Amino acid sequence: MATGFSERTPPRWQHPHLPGSELGGIARGLCAWPHHVPPPSRCGCAYLNAAIIFAAAFTLIWERSPAAFTSPPATTGDLGELATTLYFSLTTLTTTGYGDIMPVDPFARSLANLESVLGPFYLAITVAASLPWK
Repeated sequence: MATGFSERTPPRWQHPHLPGSELGGIARGLCAWPHHVPPPSRCGCAYLNAAIIFAAAFTLIWERSPAAFTSPPATTGDLGELATTLYFSLTTLTTTGYGDIMPVDPFARSLANLESVLGPFYLAITVAASLPWK
């Protein structure tokens, strides 16, 4: 029976001429694991990459406007700035939200809201995809 896709159809990121394949290539390059590594490790890598990407965005916002976040402990341009934004990104992605750093800038608040929705959604999709559906 033809379902439209065969088992040999390569994933979208392997098609060099399809739109959006360059983003998949970037994600594939960031998670370049050997084939013997189980898929949960790859999912964890993608989850941490999302935290790093959001942390980079928060760093750019912080450099543009140092008052975009309340009471950040590091100064602008310091290595602690990246560590602080990574900490903020991970607490937002996991929806822990300790409240010690809060976004004040409207764009930073919108980005934090997006991250707090995508974090649990990604975990739910990952768990649902690993279950045996019949």
